[in-house]
Amino acid sequence: MLDISINSLFPEFVSSESYKILVFIFVSIWVAVWKGFALWHSARHNQKWWFLVFIISNTLGVLEIIYLFFFQAHNPWKNKIVSKTTTTEFSSSIKKEKRNSKKS
Repeated sequence: MLDISINSLFPEFVSSESYKILVFIFVSIWVAVWKGFALWHSARHNQKWWFLVFIISNTLGVLEIIYLFFFQAHNPWKNKIVSKTTTTEFSSSIKKEKRNSKKS
């Protein structure tokens, strides 16, 4: 049977401490980025309970990712719907600009 593993491919790398250090650095950066985004969004939207959960828990970024994609108060990834009043206000301001330009 063909035995391909990290140990057989890179024995000097896996046996050294550098492998563990690189994994630790990667995981630390991964957690810091996701936790930072989640803390920032929960504080910005005044969600105190989510903020406390993120400060206390350490789930390697899983809980933070779930919050950002599914439970965030104002989710920027969802389609934004332009309201009719905004469109009406915009079109009326364009009409006013056209009238002003004709008068000049």
